[in-house]
Amino acid sequence: MIDAALVERTRTATVYRAFGLDLASAIPLPELPTAGSDRGAEIPDVTIDTADPVPLREELEATGSNFSLTREGSRFLFLIPGTAVYCIDEGRHIAVAPLPGADPEKVRVYLLGTCFGALLLLRGLLPLHGSAVVVGGKAYAFVGDSGAGKSTLAAALVGMGHRLLSDDVVAVSAGVDGKPFVMPAYPQQKLWRESLDGLGMQASPYRTIYRETEKFAVPVADRFGQEPVPLAGVFELGRPDGERVGVGALPVLERLRVMLQHTYRQALIPPARPRGLAFPRGVGYRVRHYGRPVVQTVRGFYGPRARRTHHSIRQGRHHGMIEAGLTNGQDTEQIVVRAEGNMASDMNGEKVMFSSRTGKYYNLGAVGGRIWELIAEPIGLGRLVDALASEYEVERATCEREALAFLRQMYRESLIELRPS
Repeated sequence: MIDAALVERTRTATVYRAFGLDLASAIPLPELPTAGSDRGAEIPDVTIDTADPVPLREELEATGSNFSLTREGSRFLFLIPGTAVYCIDEGRHIAVAPLPGADPEKVRVYLLGTCFGALLLLRGLLPLHGSAVVVGGKAYAFVGDSGAGKSTLAAALVGMGHRLLSDDVVAVSAGVDGKPFVMPAYPQQKLWRESLDGLGMQASPYRTIYRETEKFAVPVADRFGQEPVPLAGVFELGRPDGERVGVGALPVLERLRVMLQHTYRQALIPPARPRGLAFPRGVGYRVRHYGRPVVQTVRGFYGPRARRTHHSIRQGRHHGMIEAGLTNGQDTEQIVVRAEGNMASDMNGEKVMFSSRTGKYYNLGAVGGRIWELIAEPIGLGRLVDALASEYEVERATCEREALAFLRQMYRESLIELRPS
């Protein structure tokens, strides 16, 4: 639990506003706009304070990693060597523990970047690694690998009179109807000297984001959007062949890859995946374009072998009503087979799928993907359970219970069909 004394201490801290959150910070964050006076008296969404690095480093060392997600996903720690240890508790408090001799500006860069990206994931938002601008009252995000030109393209659009919403971390939140909105971050861009030169901007008025880099902090307070804006499209920037710039819509499964691949620091805390975002159909412009899926996770079935390979395990609550005879131990001679209209693909060892019937994307997980392979042809439920129990070296009763729970989810989503034996 968060210490009440800490909350009381941060009441005297400066309250900033970023990513749709009120942040009461004992650490000065000059990049962020302060919250209005009418919000300063309210309980902040997140508190930020300094901490002693010694116990946090000991906690990390006990895990054998520089990153640790503990307490059922509510506490996340990570170490940036030579800089600081960061700890996020319950998505509501950030403790920053600078290491001796650390550059304070570098400590702040990782707080505003990696730490805030992890915070947003823990709070159920989707943080994309990219930049976002407002064009015609709608938000467009640009994602891509480092050096692809995300910030440079956004800066060019800002120079044309459009407003910046975010640079580096794009926070996407679901509205009441599930439609995605981009939450404004803070009015600053980070541009390399080469980008400044290409945009006809002088580097001399700006400071580097920290002393070890040639990337500059460029304030854009007068060209910053301060309200959430509906997300109309996400564009992946890729390097073209030769000098010609190409435009093309991504295939449906490639769209899911783009969203997963460019989720900010998603590898640090893989269990924390946002849900419930319905992305509207957009219009392609000058780069590869991401359109309109709904991303949904179907909890995978994992046997002991999967546990040994460190796959994430999520045990869902069993529903009281069991559809179409998918009962625990009863009528297991029914035949199960894939429903029509589904396209599946392997991605980083897991099976992802698009259903043309529901218009949704699904992440089946690694072993859930194996079930999908086994039901390519009609197979009895009993034979399916036997095959899984043997392959994953799990007790048959446990295998049957978890496999049927997984199949119930798939049946509710119309991904499988059941037939009499």
